[in-house]
Amino acid sequence: MEGKNSGSADISPTSTEIALREQIPKPYEAFPSFDDFGGLDDEIDRLKDASVLFSHPEVCHEYGVRRPNGILLVGPSGVGKTELTRALARETESTLVEIKVSEVLSQWVGNANKSLSEIFKKAGGTEGPVILFFDEFDGFFSNEAGGNKGSATSLITEMKQILSNLQQLYPNVLVVGATNSTAGFDPALLRPGRFDVMLQIGKPNEDARREIFGKKISAHFELYRFSTSGTGDEINIDNLAGATEDMSGADIDAILNSVRTAKALQRIRTGEHTRICQADVLRAIRLHREQRLNAAD
Repeated sequence: MEGKNSGSADISPTSTEIALREQIPKPYEAFPSFDDFGGLDDEIDRLKDASVLFSHPEVCHEYGVRRPNGILLVGPSGVGKTELTRALARETESTLVEIKVSEVLSQWVGNANKSLSEIFKKAGGTEGPVILFFDEFDGFFSNEAGGNKGSATSLITEMKQILSNLQQLYPNVLVVGATNSTAGFDPALLRPGRFDVMLQIGKPNEDARREIFGKKISAHFELYRFSTSGTGDEINIDNLAGATEDMSGADIDAILNSVRTAKALQRIRTGEHTRICQADVLRAIRLHREQRLNAAD
């Protein structure tokens, strides 16, 4: 797609419209790449296919291929839906506009359809490709969407119409939605030509967790203790993968970040530098589990 930009265009609403922080465009250069993910090879392959088609509309036209209008990512919190969308923006060199549906709907009472249309118009008027990311997409199907059930139905109809005509109206725009579940969705919204790609993003299995640990530890390899002496305190990724059953990539990232933070604070306060060992990470895993259990109570 021609006219790719750095994501600096101002397509956020004015103060008289929907001046929300989530709608400030974000530059793609700082986003993760698909190579940073572990255990999502099939899902990433499909996202890469979608990105290539989105970025080459002239070839799609030549072959009579419909490029995707919408991508829906379905899965529990913490599995990486937002980060995958950011990686997609980096892959396509797109301006990314992140919109948390639950927050914007409270601003749209009595004016939902006009506000939704305005977001697409601003994105469509931006130079270069734009990804509109609607987080908590299921919020559109709440009876409270737009103020009441009638407004919610009207808002869904508006979204369906925009998606059906997206390539004609706003050829530089790709829509990505994220949701925990499609229960209650209007089936017509999920048909081809609207959301052409729907991916289930689940929590990683043990092999995937092993890959995630490997990539995240490799990014800071010099901070970890690896030894062939058999002392028992060296990092054992197989053991860590087994100890994090039912945890997401976000959980693993939080665990390793907490360990690195503790070591950084130790270095600042005492000047002492010690490498991260297996016991450090296992302790952080236990604490993280306890925090999750306490939060669930």
